[in-house]
Amino acid sequence: MRVVPKQSRSQAKIDLILSTTAALLVEHGADAITMSDIAANCELPIGTLYHYFPNKNQVLKTLAEQSINAIDEELGQAIEQASRSNIDWMTLVDMVFDAYRQAPGLMPLFQAIKAIPELRDIVDNSNARVAEILANHVDPRRRLPPERRLLVCRLISELVQSCLEYALIQCVDSVKVKEISNELKVMLSALQNHYFR
Repeated sequence: MRVVPKQSRSQAKIDLILSTTAALLVEHGADAITMSDIAANCELPIGTLYHYFPNKNQVLKTLAEQSINAIDEELGQAIEQASRSNIDWMTLVDMVFDAYRQAPGLMPLFQAIKAIPELRDIVDNSNARVAEILANHVDPRRRLPPERRLLVCRLISELVQSCLEYALIQCVDSVKVKEISNELKVMLSALQNHYFR
């Protein structure tokens, strides 16, 4: 973003730009939309859009960051809550799949990841954050040394991300998505039993 909003009016414009972009992504996909499309659908002069964002990739990056950070925060709270008893992978996997599916415009952004490297960086940063949260909560007895625990948690985070992308981008059949989700739950429970119990 070019300008960090200081007034509520500016923040309202940025929110409008991002929500409009999310709607356009759902309707047309990342490749098909342009800065002119975004400005026209926001009913803003193109110069106003460029005042806040230098290009389309920056709009997409900001939207992805906002969506993924919100999901990470929700996931972190759920992990923290669950670690007080025992992490329930069934609930966490369902929560993550639902959150990604429901975040406006996020699935088309994932389809654009290969073409827009900045988006891949956001996903990598998210996986690192989630791994740290898991490492702090998943092994209450501290059976693994800290470095190994963090590595295992990073691999878990990457596994979840890969399954999520595969299920929600490549599979159109909801039964297949559910099967992938269920297999992921079994894998995560097995990993938890192997490493952390």
